[in-house]
Amino acid sequence: MDPDNRVMVVTDLKMKATELPNRLIHGQVVPFEVSFTDHGKLIRKEAFLKVVEVSTTQKDVNGEHESRPLLDDGGREDETAHDGHFTMQFGGESLNGGLGELVINAKGRTFVREKRLTFEVVPPVVLQAAPTESGETLALSLTADETLVDPQSLQMQAWLEDADGEQVELTLLETAPGSYQSEIDLMSFSGPRRISLKATAKSLTGEQLIYLDDPIEVEGMRIAPPEAVASPEPPPESAPEPQPEPEPAPVPEPEPAVEVEEESSWVSSAIWFVVVNLLVVLIAGGAFWWIRKRNQRSMVSLFEEPAEQAEAGEKEGGQ
Repeated sequence: MDPDNRVMVVTDLKMKATELPNRLIHGQVVPFEVSFTDHGKLIRKEAFLKVVEVSTTQKDVNGEHESRPLLDDGGREDETAHDGHFTMQFGGESLNGGLGELVINAKGRTFVREKRLTFEVVPPVVLQAAPTESGETLALSLTADETLVDPQSLQMQAWLEDADGEQVELTLLETAPGSYQSEIDLMSFSGPRRISLKATAKSLTGEQLIYLDDPIEVEGMRIAPPEAVASPEPPPESAPEPQPEPEPAPVPEPEPAVEVEEESSWVSSAIWFVVVNLLVVLIAGGAFWWIRKRNQRSMVSLFEEPAEQAEAGEKEGGQ
């Protein structure tokens, strides 16, 4: 036995949770809390609160979402620690349109409690798209739901987005508080496009809302020019196997320039020797011929002179 030991007996344990509205505005955030009572009185004893685990699981058209804990620690989503109120913020952009369910689970060492809440998520703006009589344009109409939001506070933006994510902002004309209109020229593009919508407004209770609508698919009517049919490319030829490159033939080393000069000098000397000898032979031959010719003339003169003298003697003797 220890005087610090305490035993808490709860005979009428009940779990209470915030009641969600039947219709939640897409983008709306609702404070949500869970508490426990015993005979109608809020349980604040820390010994009890420390052993309780509370969590919620959201289910909608996309299936079951990850479980979220509710805390009583005075943190970001809880105002006061250990006051018996387990709190969180529910809703916002995590809500998908349509029907949904929130399942609350509480577990202690000796008990388990569960509660289910159903809700419907509705858009604050109704978007309607219809082709005009010509069929070449698409008329857009955006109207605020006055049962959910203040039409005077509504601000709208819309874009036309292609498959690559490039956006072109649409011009919206406000025809009345909470009502906008626009037209899309379907002949200005070809292929599929998406209309994206963003709205900001205040709920009737004064809560600020941000709404992003699910994109609407539209199809452009512009006829694209026919693409030229490209001739089939021939299959790539297999590259020939690389042949080993022949080794370059050894380049003979040039002879020294001195030997070339000597050989050239020898040839020149031989040519000049032959020319000089030839000139000598020609000169000698010419001289020989001239001397011989002269001697012959002298001999003729000598033979002619005795004959003439003999004839002269005979004439003198006869007389």
